[in-house]
Amino acid sequence: HVQLDHMAEGIECLERAWGDNPNRMYVVNNLGILYAGTGRFDEAIECFRVTAARYPHRIEPFNNLAGCLIEAGRPEEAVAVLEQIPEASRNDSLRRNLALARERAAGGGPPAAAAADDTDDASAPPAQ
Repeated sequence: HVQLDHMAEGIECLERAWGDNPNRMYVVNNLGILYAGTGRFDEAIECFRVTAARYPHRIEPFNNLAGCLIEAGRPEEAVAVLEQIPEASRNDSLRRNLALARERAAGGGPPAAAAADDTDDASAPPAQ
């Protein structure tokens, strides 16, 4: 319960910060990460979509969006998000998420939480 309490406090703090300055990518991105970490996938997905739309040159929000879509059981959407990124073939984290999303979309692979533990991207949503 302690971790969830801290996450709830973090969510409240970041929601206030987002309201104060909606253009801060890391506030919205980190809010999405906390939402995903507490299973609030729809809210997390919205945060990552907002961040990706505002910062299309940054990879993190797209990678986080795809990871969250995979965790939410929407791998086809994750594939579509990652396939639009030209850097996907040059970035290990994106390449792993794309392979995982394709595998899940095809109906294969372990449960999402088991496969998500091997990321080296500190900005990716935490494994559930």
